[in-house]
Amino acid sequence: MENTNTKQTAGLTMLEQTSAIALTDNGQVILRNIGEALCFANLMARGQMLPTKVTPEMATISIIAGARLGLDPFQSVQSIAVINGRPALWGDGMVAVVKASGLVEDEQIEYVPSYKDCRGVRVRVKRKGVKTYYEGLFSLEDAKHAGLLGRGVWATYTRRMLLNRARAFAYRDGFADVLKGFRVVEEEQDIEIMELEKEVSPATETKKKGKSPVDTIFATATDSVEETPTPLQDPPRIEAEIVEEIPLPM
Repeated sequence: MENTNTKQTAGLTMLEQTSAIALTDNGQVILRNIGEALCFANLMARGQMLPTKVTPEMATISIIAGARLGLDPFQSVQSIAVINGRPALWGDGMVAVVKASGLVEDEQIEYVPSYKDCRGVRVRVKRKGVKTYYEGLFSLEDAKHAGLLGRGVWATYTRRMLLNRARAFAYRDGFADVLKGFRVVEEEQDIEIMELEKEVSPATETKKKGKSPVDTIFATATDSVEETPTPLQDPPRIEAEIVEEIPLPM
């Protein structure tokens, strides 16, 4: 009974808090302060509307960050992620923010062979009031040098990842005032992977230069098993099983 009453009280408190959140005629959520943003994030968590591993506090930060870009709370939670302590936009979220600004006059996407027959993606975007195009190019060779090929979504959605990186370069150059310094999530994740590899690589090099005795023993044992498998041997003979025939007395 005590647990049930606690849950009911918590439910009433949440209902009282959410009743203060305003909605427009078209269903637009209006949050007037951080308390209402946190309350709305908790409501989304209870409704299982938050992405995996995203807490209500993280969702609140995403809502606040998204408000600076003109995103509503739902768009903010779905389009913004916190990577390395920095809010970043998913690729589609960046497209939504830039195109919603009304400043994009033209955009061209081209899948082309680049230098040394290495395929890549070129994105050219023209901003209203600017005569020239802003261009972003990202190739398989660039991804290879950055150590991205074959990792995670790069292995399954290579073309899409190339497009996101090329588009991010073009958009950040041409619409820095619209994006307000936000990067794309894919780029932040790639930076995180490279930073982790830098931390791990010195230990790896140390092992290569000088192996410990234990490593040497295990390596030798593994090599011997792989190269010369131990032949099967006959089981040892047991002398007790040998019986001699003794003539019986007449």
